This record gives sequence, C-alpha cells and structure tokens, in this order.
Amino acid sequence: MKLKFSLDGNSHQVREAKCREIITRMSTSRFFPEPWHGTGLSAAIATEALDLYGADILAASRGDRDNIAKRNETYIRVKAMMEKLCHYCEIVAGDNMEALRSSGFELRRQRGKAASSSPTKAVSEDAPLERPAETDAQYQGGAA
Repeated sequence: MKLKFSLDGNSHQVREAKCREIITRMSTSRFFPEPWHGTGLSAAIATEALDLYGADILAASRGDRDNIAKRNETYIRVKAMMEKLCHYCEIVAGDNMEALRSSGFELRRQRGKAASSSPTKAVSEDAPLERPAETDAQYQGGAA
C-alpha cells in the first residue's frame, strides 16, 4: 500500500473533519472522476454518510449511552467506507505520485531502499534499515 488511512487516537470531530477533507480532495481531483467505479460511492453518498456521522457525534456529546453506541456504529461504517476509497485511490493512481497526493489520504513513509530509485528491490516496511558499507569503518573507529 502506498496510502494509509488511520484516524485512531483522534476525537470523533477530528475524524469527521479529516474524512470530509479527503472526500473534498477526491471530488475535486482530476485523477478521481465520479462516480468512483467499483466502490458504489460518490461524493454525495460519502457526504451523506459523514452528515449522519456528524449528527451522531453531536447526539453522543450529551452522554446518552444509546447515542454513543449509535455514533460508534456509524463510525465503523464510515471507516470501512474510507478504507474502501483509500484502496480505490491506490488502484486508480498506481505509481502516479501526483494522483496519490491529490487524494487527500496520507502517503505511507517508505523505509530503507524502497525509497531509492532502484525499482527492482522492494523492501518491507518492517525491514531493518541498512547502513551503507562505507560507514562501517566509521563505526569501528576508522576513517572513511
């Protein structure tokens, strides 16, 4: 994956605002014309879901357990919708960095040699970083 979608650790208001920003950016991007084929979604459908989420956030702010549960259920649906859109953007954009940036989703950081220009060697995100060979002498007390 080249994009990431994670709102964990944020308040529901921040989550809603970030989702709205992504929908706005996607709907105004020339790379993602509507309807968003294969997702069953459009900006209007996504905005409607976010409007419901916003109303549920407001209702839950009163502390009623039923409203809090409803807000949490709505968030699960909104999160699934946004994850589907994130995947859609990756497929449509491919390796086009301009398209990926225009989606509104965050770009994943690439570690190690995956960030280099070598297209033949892919490195897992969890792979340890490699130190260049010429610096080994520096770490062993020698000069490079």
